[in-house]
Amino acid sequence: MLFVISACGENPAVREGLDAALASAVFDQQINLLLLGDAVTLLAPTRPVDNSKSPGELLQMAAMFGIEGVYADRQAIDQLSLTSPFVVDASPLALDEIGQLLTDQDTVFHF
Repeated sequence: MLFVISACGENPAVREGLDAALASAVFDQQINLLLLGDAVTLLAPTRPVDNSKSPGELLQMAAMFGIEGVYADRQAIDQLSLTSPFVVDASPLALDEIGQLLTDQDTVFHF
């Protein structure tokens, strides 16, 4: 099962996508996350404006919930000049690799 997040940080779809992925992982589903476009900014360390968990902090919980893989759009990382350290160990993928990842999945959710 692949959860694709392409919305950027403050969009409610980001939190919804991360919450859905984490909730699915609790039920022993094989879960992968793919960050596309501006969503790769979730990899950069940030501080939440209020006391709630930031999307980046939710992303850090992925391994704890048993999420198998976190992948990121290599082109977007380069275009946004993001550099590590990232909040999670994400595997950067080229466009053809993203296409293959999408093809290999039984179920894909997009947020």
